[in-house]
Amino acid sequence: MQFIILALISAKPAHGYEIIKEIERRSSGVYAPSPGVIYPALTYLEEASLAVSEAEGAKKLYRITEAGAEHLAKNRQQTDEMLERLAQWGERIAHFRDQMAQEEEADERWGGSPRDQQRKEWRAMREEFHDMKRELKAALFEKRSAPMEEKQRVLEILRRAIAEIRQGKVE
Repeated sequence: MQFIILALISAKPAHGYEIIKEIERRSSGVYAPSPGVIYPALTYLEEASLAVSEAEGAKKLYRITEAGAEHLAKNRQQTDEMLERLAQWGERIAHFRDQMAQEEEADERWGGSPRDQQRKEWRAMREEFHDMKRELKAALFEKRSAPMEEKQRVLEILRRAIAEIRQGKVE
């Protein structure tokens, strides 16, 4: 977090709240660090002489120091990679949220208009369907950094599941 904060205040001096909002913006609204994360990080940067603050009323405006700029320059590649990952992660999650909303909207129309008892069963089934989609997506997301053998195992499971779903057998 310190590198991200240093990168942000090197571009423009900022208040803690502005730093939170900028990180939220760069993550497509997916992640906004809490003040309990940002302010201790800012305190650390000040204590390490990598940043300074000046009072502006009840707020503090944080600026990078020369030592902070040197520290950031030494770690620029790592910092840029972190900022890029934050942006990519935010875009993916925002896209995922949009897709889920669209799918849920489309699923509202799935199956026509069942009668009262059927409607209750239908809602329960649809809710379970959505829960399972979310679990599957979460499980796949967890495997993104897995070793190649594990990814191959997951792919084989998915191939078998797709084949069974397409066969349309009801037991």
